Amino acid sequence: MNRSIIPPLIELEHSLLELADTYGLYASIYWLTKQQQHFRWSNGAFRGRSTLSLGQLMITLQNDRGYVGQALTENLTLSGAETAFHRARRALRDHPSLSSCIAQLSRQERRFPPLIEETSSQRDEYLFPYIVPSEKQHQKWAAVVAPHSLDTFLQISQENCRCIRSDGASHQAAIWRVIGVHRASNPSGKDLLCKAGFTASQLSAAAVQTLHAEMERQLDQLEKSLHFSAGDRLFAPTAAPVWLRPQTGCIIDSRLTAHLLAAAVQSQVPMPSSAIEATVETVEGSGNYQPIHPFGYLLTPTQLSLPSELHTLLYGLSQPEPLPIHLSVRFKSGDQAHSSDRQTIARQIQQSAPSHDGELLFFEGMELFDFDRETAVAYFSPQKITRWSNCGECRIVPPQLFAVELSSLLPRLAGFGSTVTIWLNEPDWTVSVPLWTWIR
Repeated sequence: MNRSIIPPLIELEHSLLELADTYGLYASIYWLTKQQQHFRWSNGAFRGRSTLSLGQLMITLQNDRGYVGQALTENLTLSGAETAFHRARRALRDHPSLSSCIAQLSRQERRFPPLIEETSSQRDEYLFPYIVPSEKQHQKWAAVVAPHSLDTFLQISQENCRCIRSDGASHQAAIWRVIGVHRASNPSGKDLLCKAGFTASQLSAAAVQTLHAEMERQLDQLEKSLHFSAGDRLFAPTAAPVWLRPQTGCIIDSRLTAHLLAAAVQSQVPMPSSAIEATVETVEGSGNYQPIHPFGYLLTPTQLSLPSELHTLLYGLSQPEPLPIHLSVRFKSGDQAHSSDRQTIARQIQQSAPSHDGELLFFEGMELFDFDRETAVAYFSPQKITRWSNCGECRIVPPQLFAVELSSLLPRLAGFGSTVTIWLNEPDWTVSVPLWTWIR
């Protein structure tokens, strides 16, 4: 990060606070600067490198009547900031959703100390330990997945964000962000993605190893999905969905579980406290770590319990643009203390539910996933369905399209196996869930 850009921005924010005092307004000033480098490989060859520098300034104003006005600008000069200030001032109006969101952020922040992180002094020479392993990994897997195409993207970003408010509170974060993405096309022409990343105050060799180990794990799964044989697809999923019922006896993998839970949150389905502990937070070290909200407050862990709080939270996470978050989920039933294979899980379920007839369906991968926010119904087609009998027999089942009401699904979930983190493509969330989830 160019350290020379920070003192002028701090001078700028104090000028804006003085301007707010002149008009009798409460101000929250937030700015973010990034310097990014992007690397791309395709089908075994290096395709290019690009750089990008950007900055954003967001101003939130409140008056004594509780009205709120906001403005966002990329012009980080005094004249640009003052222009944005007056746009925010002229935009002051009664905005209940925005006011509730700011109030909730303020309440939650009080439990935490100020965040102050100094800017990193690391320079470009620290990037090469990431670039070379990424290139080798791409070349290796491009050969493995051939004749399918493989594109690899590596983004290394140095970021500074800071906020200061009229009440004197301030927070500052300085992070490196490294994100790797592999994209391949399966036989149906759909893109398959795997994504991993991390954030840190300093880059290190250990972080390189952890990142590439995670990418190896995901690439192995991607390769299996690419080469899932046509012989296993006995016929295409039917148009009419099959509704999941308790007697179906389904066990779903971590990716499908993550998508179902994210869909439930986005549909504002309350999390049943008797079955699930769910927390929305921003996790330090994760690839989508975002410590400060653009409204000028810390992003702190929020338990998903009351529907009204969930509505306010989701509004805040979508303003002024969608924010990346981490959804941490723990099921109160099942066995999440140990890694489990399918046979062990089947045995545990038979022991915990003697009335179960012994046949279980294991769902792996996803051909498609969609959900309706209004009805809170999810639709999905697993890539592979395996039927396990109580005598250990295993056979492939033709793929189908399934539907499930999310509100009735959540109380029926039990987790098995160690916790894994899934990075969704849409929305840009990470979700921590068990390796397997039983729909009871």
